[in-house]
Amino acid sequence: MSSGTHPQHAALLAGRRDCQPIIARSKTIHAPIAPVAYDCVRLIFVRHGSAILLSEFGEKPVAVGDIVALAANTVCGSEPEGSITVTTLYLDRDYVIDQVFWQHAALLTDRWDAQDFADELYSEPAQILHLGEDRAGMLMPWLDELVSLSLDGPSPEKFYRMQALLFAVLDVITPYVKTTPARRSPTQRKANGPGLPRYRYLAPLRAEAHQAAALLRADIARRWTLESLASEVHLSRSRLSAVFVEAYGKTPLAYECGGSACSGSGGEQVEGAALALPFGIGVTLLRSAPPIVTDLNAWPSRPDAAQLKTDRAEIEALLRRPGS
Repeated sequence: MSSGTHPQHAALLAGRRDCQPIIARSKTIHAPIAPVAYDCVRLIFVRHGSAILLSEFGEKPVAVGDIVALAANTVCGSEPEGSITVTTLYLDRDYVIDQVFWQHAALLTDRWDAQDFADELYSEPAQILHLGEDRAGMLMPWLDELVSLSLDGPSPEKFYRMQALLFAVLDVITPYVKTTPARRSPTQRKANGPGLPRYRYLAPLRAEAHQAAALLRADIARRWTLESLASEVHLSRSRLSAVFVEAYGKTPLAYECGGSACSGSGGEQVEGAALALPFGIGVTLLRSAPPIVTDLNAWPSRPDAAQLKTDRAEIEALLRRPGS
């Protein structure tokens, strides 16, 4: 069901979708609406009347007490039986992915992984949730307030209240959403990621890890190696790697690349390849490779075999640590 095809309504959404993650609108529909897709997640709550829905699942009836859940870019239209009144929540898909990431943080490494996980978990892009009139009725005051708060556009002062109302609604309807079991275990998910697992303990940082991070931030032009960084904080190379990953969820190299040291049009591609390499090799690659690597023969010369073996053994040991 598309509840937003009115020209003024569509213009309103188009003008605000980039700066407002939650929009709520109520309207009564009297005429058929042709199937249309939105680049956002839609939750459509039927408040009065009934209609025939046209979407990915074919044609199905909806009535009071039903909720239509539509993934981004999912086509949907409706043919009201007389008239139908709905409240629609439009949710920015990046905002939704952020919630998925934190909801399943124990399984996921980053937002890209969260996107893939959400696609896998919610494999049915169009669903009708049958809550029933009584259970759906308890949502109406929250929906009305969401509509009221979002009418005047984005407001920092209203954001947390809108988020609280949305979470209250999601808490009620989520158990009715059909999901597909994940095909990979948490260990498989993290092992298949391009870098080390992203996690942080909510605990004090080790002084050495904090000092090493401060050094990386303070002197980004310096050609840091793991050995030189370890010497500055008076730890062995392997011990520095261990405490740094425990503190920041990534190696010193990956942390350094989070700043300006790895900028450039092809930086992400080069960084992704380098994160799989030992620290000394990876940092040389990141600093010497062109924006887009096209010639593998132009890569830095190979280090001696003993150093390579030592570096790789240390990285593999980190990946085998509990929680990795």
